[in-house]
Amino acid sequence: MKTLKTLAVIGLITMFSSLPSWATPLGLETTAHFPDLGAFDINVSYVANNSANNFLAQGITGAYTIDSNQDQNALFVPDYTDLSFNLIATITSAGHLSGGTLTILGSMDGTGNTVETLLTGNLIAGNDGITFGSKYNASPNEGNDYFEFLFTVNSANSDPSVVTDFGGPGAQGGIVISPNFGSHDSYFKNWGTSFSNSSGNGDADAFPYPVPEPDSILLVLVGGVLNMGMARCRRNKSNV
Repeated sequence: MKTLKTLAVIGLITMFSSLPSWATPLGLETTAHFPDLGAFDINVSYVANNSANNFLAQGITGAYTIDSNQDQNALFVPDYTDLSFNLIATITSAGHLSGGTLTILGSMDGTGNTVETLLTGNLIAGNDGITFGSKYNASPNEGNDYFEFLFTVNSANSDPSVVTDFGGPGAQGGIVISPNFGSHDSYFKNWGTSFSNSSGNGDADAFPYPVPEPDSILLVLVGGVLNMGMARCRRNKSNV
């Protein structure tokens, strides 16, 4: 019984150590990711009030990178119309994202004459530092401020080839938005205050974001099996 308890403790430690260790920020910008959809001239704004706390990042789709060599898709033409990159999120003053969407437009016909929806996604709800992240630097010398979001790929009205590149319907993706705040902007400090990048010169990058590796999933399952075994032993002992 003592051995079983020891194994169960080890299982718990294994299970929790194999889970992602989230913190604000999420660190998505350090993840190797291809393909990706870039955007520029991003206007970022957040309105904090009692009825609706809306985060918006809207701009122009700039590039579609399809492999690790960063070769541009020969058929892709950037869509330079306004709001071809559009992210909308509802975030409470406590830093909880209750819902949101991503829509990216562009042209895959090689001419730019036909604009279509390249990718749509649903933002994953959760708390700041878990399903989305943010980083504020008090000084420009500390680096760029940015916001990060996780989303699931939605195949509805999306270009099939782009959906495939992003892992298929239901796959997970990530977004990093750099607002490029200026000295005249209202800097982001917390979700209890409104802010914007009035210069509108932000940029964004949307990309596939991998789920846990199979070995990590296996460790979680092993930990769960050990815990179930311990619970069964307790039940058997109580029935004696």
